[in-house]
Amino acid sequence: MVDSFLDLMLGNFRMISSFYFQYQSVFNTLIVGAAVYQLFFRNKQTNENNRAVKDRKDEKDESTQPLRSEGSPL
Repeated sequence: MVDSFLDLMLGNFRMISSFYFQYQSVFNTLIVGAAVYQLFFRNKQTNENNRAVKDRKDEKDESTQPLRSEGSPL
């Protein structure tokens, strides 16, 4: 009875799920590896980007200076 409900609800995805369950350890290893990679290497990249932004803010750039001088009547 459960199999008939699953066939009705999942349709063609039933074959995909059987393939996934057959190679579940391989897929889970890939997913966990991708998550660990994202945690460690993406965090490092964002820290480097934040430092670069902070360094740019510390520098006095002409584009960040006000457009009008203090003596301007406008």
